[in-house]
Amino acid sequence: TAMSMVERAIAADANNPSAWYLRGVLLHTRKERAAALEAYNRTIAIDPRYKKAYGDRALLYEEIGRKDLAAADWARMRALK
Repeated sequence: TAMSMVERAIAADANNPSAWYLRGVLLHTRKERAAALEAYNRTIAIDPRYKKAYGDRALLYEEIGRKDLAAADWARMRALK
């Protein structure tokens, strides 16, 4: 499955922001929001310029009613070139 491939990629390189981002996307799709948030946070911790992670984290924050955090992430995303 896609998740098992992502998990193998993370096991091979725990500092791979793309693997963490994809993990977040897959979990978000499954409505596993807490785990998706952790994966997006890890992506951003590894690579603070990972634009897509801010956008998807903002969407997740909007889903859970945290408009303030969503707005902050949208602003960070727009600030990245």
